[in-house]
Amino acid sequence: MKLAGKYKIKRINNRYRIVYVRDCKALLAFAALLVLLFALIGSTRLSGFNKTMDAEIIKQGASEQLEEGGETGKAVKGGSEEDDEGSRISRLRDVLIEQLGKPYAYAMEGPDSFDCSGLVRFVYRQIGIELPRVAKDQAEAGKAVDQSSLRFGDILFFSEDNGDITHAGIYAGHGYMVHAPKPGDVVKLERIDTEYFQNTFVKAIRII
Repeated sequence: MKLAGKYKIKRINNRYRIVYVRDCKALLAFAALLVLLFALIGSTRLSGFNKTMDAEIIKQGASEQLEEGGETGKAVKGGSEEDDEGSRISRLRDVLIEQLGKPYAYAMEGPDSFDCSGLVRFVYRQIGIELPRVAKDQAEAGKAVDQSSLRFGDILFFSEDNGDITHAGIYAGHGYMVHAPKPGDVVKLERIDTEYFQNTFVKAIRII
């Protein structure tokens, strides 16, 4: 099969012949298109795989917490007394999984895109708990817990600004949190034992 070219009449050894001449520019464009296509296919498969794995880790974290039993922190306005801790953890698990893959967008709090504190507020609102909008205010809304004692659903806070809280995420168990990281990224699961997160960690609170 001949691709990206055309037939021309050329003089070769004092004879005229019809030859097929390839168009290098067209070939390069075609090659670039193939590279882009394979990259998109690979990215789609990888994203689907990661989302599946993220969801499984979240399910495991919630299951372990349900087996251990929740520990209620500071009361928060808007919380429903009819919901027991177990049902809230189950609902929290489902809501977290539903948000995976949604894009980061500054100042947004769902349902289609989020910034970090917007995600935290949205997720907790879905289980009947109202939190402040800004991360630094959210950090005062529950019972402080040590990083060594984290449980599923605890909220983590980080700082890149001399201790002033600039980021938040929700602990999902097994050393992971769900968060909306930054522009150009999506809501996803990420380990908190990396050097970056350990160096910027400020505090954690417990709501349920």
